[in-house]
Amino acid sequence: SRPGRDRTMWSRFRLAAPSRVSLRDAGKRCSTVRKVTCGWDDGSEERVPTKRSRPGRHEPPEWNRRNGSSTNWKGKNKRYDDRDSGHRSQYRTSDETPSQRNLRENIRGEALYGIAPVCAALQADRREVHTLYVQEGSDLKQKKDAGAYIAAIQSAKKVGCPIENVSKHELNLLCNYRPHQGLILDADPLDFIHLSEPPPVDDSQKTPVWVVLDEVADPQNFGAIIRSAFFLGTAGIITCARNSAPLSPTVSKASAGALEWVDVHSAKNLPKFLEHCRNDGWAIVGAAAENATMVASQMHLQQPTMLVFGNEGAGLRTNVRTRCTEIVRIGE
Repeated sequence: SRPGRDRTMWSRFRLAAPSRVSLRDAGKRCSTVRKVTCGWDDGSEERVPTKRSRPGRHEPPEWNRRNGSSTNWKGKNKRYDDRDSGHRSQYRTSDETPSQRNLRENIRGEALYGIAPVCAALQADRREVHTLYVQEGSDLKQKKDAGAYIAAIQSAKKVGCPIENVSKHELNLLCNYRPHQGLILDADPLDFIHLSEPPPVDDSQKTPVWVVLDEVADPQNFGAIIRSAFFLGTAGIITCARNSAPLSPTVSKASAGALEWVDVHSAKNLPKFLEHCRNDGWAIVGAAAENATMVASQMHLQQPTMLVFGNEGAGLRTNVRTRCTEIVRIGE
């Protein structure tokens, strides 16, 4: 056997009686090594703990001298495999209690968190909602957005959504410790709207602007772009069907709830879609940070425009850049 591997094995198992177990037989006598690792005397059939045994995280329970089973282990959902006796005794695998696990299992859609996304989802009525989870004991006097908090609860009552009061820790587990602000809504997820042909131009908008995202994968950036596009009044948003961030609760939170009000489209082949738009009279404007490009403030919109943003790291792909009629950048 390799010396480095032997040292790792000894340091990992912390054998209490190294002279009784050879390294050559350590792999075959897994049950013996496991007992000795935690300070148990391997020579005793009654498995009496030695004086050097000290309670710790990875120590086995006190063994029943008659059948080798665990008698006083207080863990949950893990199992200890005693290969000599064939008995499996329970021990701990996670910090979740049964009630917390049941609460997560009761989620029928996705856990939408945050006051702004929850309130917008209930008011926009684009999702099928199931349950609103509210943090118990919340002090509205200390909340800066108490008005939106109350409006979200009132909107849930208006649409007939059940409301449950749960602890803050349970809310943290539902959203993986993200900033839920005391509200989590169990609702069905949103889907992309597939778009294969150029969008129709509304007569009320002479020069509509669509935001095109070329493989934007970060949900925070995706949500921030949706928030800005919604605020600035763009005509629509379209992204790639592949290699893009999904419409997740993180995106809705980053968009401050704007995702609940706008339709996000997707194109299966974005370069081909931009080529069709270009042949249909649309201007394809790509955003880049190159000095040779035009400054955005010098550009004048005279026709329907597709404003294309590239990936966070690679920027615009080559096959997308070749479809652009102009390349602009932000001025200094």
